[in-house]
Amino acid sequence: MSKLCRALEPMNKRVVPYGFYNVKVDKMHLKETKEGDPVFSAWFKIIEGDFAESIIPYEKQLTHGFWIHQACELMRSLKSGLDICFQDYEQFSTLMNKVFKNICDSNMEYLLKYQGSDELEECEVKNAC
Repeated sequence: MSKLCRALEPMNKRVVPYGFYNVKVDKMHLKETKEGDPVFSAWFKIIEGDFAESIIPYEKQLTHGFWIHQACELMRSLKSGLDICFQDYEQFSTLMNKVFKNICDSNMEYLLKYQGSDELEECEVKNAC
């Protein structure tokens, strides 16, 4: 269970265990850390089963090339029909908004593999529906 999910426990939010879930993308945007570093943020909402309506958060700080690559790979896996590339933060933020609009307009659903440990959590889109 991730640190973020564990932090939600006191607020009576349901903690989602690692596993496979049918999801929709609920939010996707670029935000900043307290230090001002850019962060890719996506919320996956579970659409069926015991944890329906629960959120699986995904965040990736965009300060290193490999982390930018991982954020791009996640966006590519969403099958938005757009060419996913990183040029700069402003372009990437605009691209994220377009990807989110395309997948919402298409009512896309995904099979998400949610896995991790105390130190690292990962979300991998296994299939787009």
